[in-house]
Amino acid sequence: MSKAALLFLCIVLTCSPTWADKWALKPEVKDTEFPFGDTRIVLHYDSTKDQRYPKYKLSVYRDGKLMAEHEDVGFTQIFAPPDNAFFLGVSNDGLIQDAYVIFDRDGRIIRQQPHDTKKVDYFEMSVTLVRKWYDRDDPNPRFTVVDGKLKDVRINACDGASVSLLVREDLSLRAFLLEDVLKARAKPKEICYVSFGTEYNRKSRETFRYDPPEKFLRRFQNRPYQVKPVSAYPKPRGMEPFPPNNPQTGIPDGIYTSEIVEWLDESTARVKAGFYRDGLWGGGQETIVEKRGGKWTVKRALSAWRS
Repeated sequence: MSKAALLFLCIVLTCSPTWADKWALKPEVKDTEFPFGDTRIVLHYDSTKDQRYPKYKLSVYRDGKLMAEHEDVGFTQIFAPPDNAFFLGVSNDGLIQDAYVIFDRDGRIIRQQPHDTKKVDYFEMSVTLVRKWYDRDDPNPRFTVVDGKLKDVRINACDGASVSLLVREDLSLRAFLLEDVLKARAKPKEICYVSFGTEYNRKSRETFRYDPPEKFLRRFQNRPYQVKPVSAYPKPRGMEPFPPNNPQTGIPDGIYTSEIVEWLDESTARVKAGFYRDGLWGGGQETIVEKRGGKWTVKRALSAWRS
């Protein structure tokens, strides 16, 4: 190929436009109902006036009475806890305004998050149509309600990590907490299983631990120990209450927790950090931390535990 032809090919490839999504919707009006006990959720859809960007409207009814209506609120899936007191609507669809919306049975919106690349971690995107952020096939929604108050809502991201939709995430704070406990407790050649928090179900008496996202674990590569998500923690064998010792270290591998309990303001949080090897080998602390000059520091210790 001559230099002139090669130069022309390079110019064509470099200047070729990135084509946007192409679509045309069927003109229609429809109402989709979602019954949850005495609460009925109705999602109104209208593509008659605009076959590219349809209109949505959310209506919430209780005992047949209209409690609230919200224009431009849509979703492709909706979830609720067993008592149907709260609702989570989610979408990977770019034609729907919001990535997720959280509201109660009276129709009050608690949190509404529009699709936004700065605030939502997407795993797949197109110019307009695709905004894939949560695992539609295995969403595993979890509602944390304490004394009738909604404290947190979680759902599986596309990488399997359980992400909080109410508690503001800060991976730099999580790393600060984890670095401290790993420095104090992790052993060379140990496999450290990392958790972002724990939820205990009183009815089933089961403990559920939240995985960190894969991109967070990559921060801890090339260490004398390995880090893995807590979901990879091995199950005990037979009648043994705990997994066997790591043959490389001669002791059980640990579960390391980095948890944001609550935000007190934009730069101050109540947090927990700790480790656990078996029933009589663990410890941790609860502290108040704050961000000063771009760095996290411990402001005050609240409590500590050790076994």
